[in-house]
Amino acid sequence: MHKRSPREQAWMKQTIGQSIIASLKRRVSPDDLYDEQWLRFKDQIQPGDQIWYYKTPIETWTEWFPLCGREGYVIVRDDQIVDEILLSIS
Repeated sequence: MHKRSPREQAWMKQTIGQSIIASLKRRVSPDDLYDEQWLRFKDQIQPGDQIWYYKTPIETWTEWFPLCGREGYVIVRDDQIVDEILLSIS
């Protein structure tokens, strides 16, 4: 668990409402590629948590060397990131 830095806060684009999270939890099937990772991630979610989608700036995907773009979701609890699931990296 760590305190969100200003840079991390800038990367976070939007929250996902708890109703959407509940819907996502129901949609995961045993055949999903990210099933095990997703199940570990969703098990960390507690009432009151926020789920944030984030994507680093475009230059981290196209200009920086080495490339270091990241995209995914984080669980934020009491302004601390407690878990992350990566969707893609460059």
